[in-house]
Amino acid sequence: MSEASAPPKDRVRSPQYPIVDLESAVEKIRTLYKEDKGAAATMSVIAAHWESSEKSSGFMQTVATLRRYGLLEDAPNRQVKPTKLAIDIILLPVDDPRRATAIKTAALLPKIHHILWKEYGTNLPSDANLIHALVQTHQFKHDAAKDVVRVYKNTLAFAKLSEGDKMREVLADEASEDGGKSRHNMELEKMLGLTKPNILSAGGSQGTPTKDSDQSPRLRDFKIPLVDSPDAVLFVPTRLSEENFMLLKAMLTMFLDTAKKALVKDAESEKV
Repeated sequence: MSEASAPPKDRVRSPQYPIVDLESAVEKIRTLYKEDKGAAATMSVIAAHWESSEKSSGFMQTVATLRRYGLLEDAPNRQVKPTKLAIDIILLPVDDPRRATAIKTAALLPKIHHILWKEYGTNLPSDANLIHALVQTHQFKHDAAKDVVRVYKNTLAFAKLSEGDKMREVLADEASEDGGKSRHNMELEKMLGLTKPNILSAGGSQGTPTKDSDQSPRLRDFKIPLVDSPDAVLFVPTRLSEENFMLLKAMLTMFLDTAKKALVKDAESEKV
């Protein structure tokens, strides 16, 4: 390729990011549910519901954004449909804690949102500082970085995320700070993938791993030691996409926050 035909540097695209905030994305889902009651639909049908053009770049970017929030999923025959996460957000009562959990989960599913949340939590610096970081560290073009900041801040406000929701790498920090081999640390290493965990087939029993050719999903069991209590056990598929890993992580965090009052209350009542 000659020097004249080489693509100029300013044509390099920014990383993918949501083009609308979560509240706007939820309204798009609400429109789809009003028309089709959660049934799968083709892109042409969805475009008609949104009074848009199936061929327009804005329409395709909006669909991609809803996927990034975990609100749309593939269905047979090249169709898509609202996810359970999306249905929970639009149908559960406003004061239902499960709806709050679903909204917070969706807010942090886009990769760049998770990165910014992990880095800053609720203590966001100035817009100029955020834009500079997105351009210099994450290879966003300036205009795209401005859009990211606007969409991210609006999404945080809609999701009502607080410092208590921040998902830090607590297990990784504890494992790195303590070089000992206590029972807790050995289990932490297992959870971090530093030791070989037990492998089970879905619905099966602990023991011989299933072969790769088996169609049943393979699960890892992670034992989490507790004080004066039976171990907690988490079963996770052996292969997860990054999106599903982040969804699992968010849901576990939100579930524990939501269930804390009931779980601690039950444990305390048993001591009486």
